[in-house]
Amino acid sequence: MKLEDLPLLACPETLQPLIFRGAQQGNRASDGTLSTPDGAMQYFFKSGIPVLLPKALTQAASSQQMHYEKIAGVYLDVRENLPFTTEYWDYLDGLLTAACHLVDGGSVLEICCGDGAFLKKHFNTAKHRIGIDISPAMLASRPQHADVTLLCADATLLPLVTASVDLVYLHGGVHHIPQRENLFNQIYRVLKAGGRVVFLEPVDDFFVLRWLRKFIYSRSDILDATVEQALITANTRRELSAAGFLGIDVQPCAYLAGGLFANTDVLGFMRHFASLPGHMPIARSLMFLDEVWRHIPIFKRMAMQSIISAQKPLS
Repeated sequence: MKLEDLPLLACPETLQPLIFRGAQQGNRASDGTLSTPDGAMQYFFKSGIPVLLPKALTQAASSQQMHYEKIAGVYLDVRENLPFTTEYWDYLDGLLTAACHLVDGGSVLEICCGDGAFLKKHFNTAKHRIGIDISPAMLASRPQHADVTLLCADATLLPLVTASVDLVYLHGGVHHIPQRENLFNQIYRVLKAGGRVVFLEPVDDFFVLRWLRKFIYSRSDILDATVEQALITANTRRELSAAGFLGIDVQPCAYLAGGLFANTDVLGFMRHFASLPGHMPIARSLMFLDEVWRHIPIFKRMAMQSIISAQKPLS
């Protein structure tokens, strides 16, 4: 944990400030405790990462934590060791980053950050970069980064001070959280006036995709059908508006290449595809089509993923 980020942190249950006691190396806290001033709430470090979870997790949060503790290794392997998957995610990363519009020197929060790879790679000019995830195994799977703070926390009980960050983003995290109302209310709370939320998520606006996802989830060993739910754009607009957000924008962005190369849903297919001669030229041709299709109105409702953004009012 970067000690300069400590003033942004708060007790997830009481929102009191947190005091650090323990070992540190340079500008980083590596072990010890974070506690409220009265000592009533105390949180410990695990593998160098503060665990700021409530005493009792909801059933959905507990399910997701156990799920990702189990599949962390496989999940990260898919993302990093198949070249077309890595290349396609780099393409989506670029679209997501462009939608964030972060001003230099701002503060960034990534929710459901996994191993924190995206946060470590991007927003290098931000003053504060904080990532949270509910899975200790995902968070601890990569070396710590000197300028990034990773926390084990629940997305529906964010351990941050109210109105403390300029940008909140999720890279495929919203669909893991059934309590969308709580999530968006928490994001609204921690954003400064005028701050933005941006997320890249699977969407189920096209009925064929809804049927296909339901079929895949019913047979997958690395997906949690009891919790994970792709977004319906109209519902998401209503949920963001109810939380108080304005300026809601939706950019459909993933089609055939997105379905084949950016989903752990089709792990078996991706591994077989990687063994085919000439698989990269084929993959790049499909990626090119995705980029073309996202600009054609008739295809927008058929997208497998969308980038959705919104803004907290200035006053």
